[in-house]
Amino acid sequence: MNFIEKYTIRDKKLCDELIKYHNDNKEYKREGVTLTGIDKNVKDSIDVIFHNTSKNESIQKYFNEISSFAQQYMHKYKIISNLNTEYGNNIQYYPPGGGYKDWHYERTGINNGFHIISHRQLVYMTYLNDVNDGGETQFMNQNSKFKHQKGLTLIRPTDFTHYHR
Repeated sequence: MNFIEKYTIRDKKLCDELIKYHNDNKEYKREGVTLTGIDKNVKDSIDVIFHNTSKNESIQKYFNEISSFAQQYMHKYKIISNLNTEYGNNIQYYPPGGGYKDWHYERTGINNGFHIISHRQLVYMTYLNDVNDGGETQFMNQNSKFKHQKGLTLIRPTDFTHYHR
């Protein structure tokens, strides 16, 4: 069992709306950042941060979709604890030749002065467009690859078990 589940956003117009949100956003747009800062050899992207408290209609519709997928995931794996969105979320644009090129995983935390705390249990990613000439996400330990297909959403654990690039 690899714990990577696939879901599909049925309304592909929502993907287009999220791309427009990214393109039009000026306030939360920045170069892609990793734990070590900005390094285009590691991560070459333009990111827009968004939150589940956003009043933007497209963001709200997207979180409704993600919530439904998360409920299905929790049911399948009998997760009984509550799952919450605690961190800023990213819409990432990768230019041709760009991407998150290094193996990484999402279990990062906040420093409370004594040690790193992370409450994040699952992570999701949704592909907002099709990429026919390249564009795949590779998972090291699962020996899995996923082509970027508009609306495809992956949900998986955040930990070192799911190194990807």
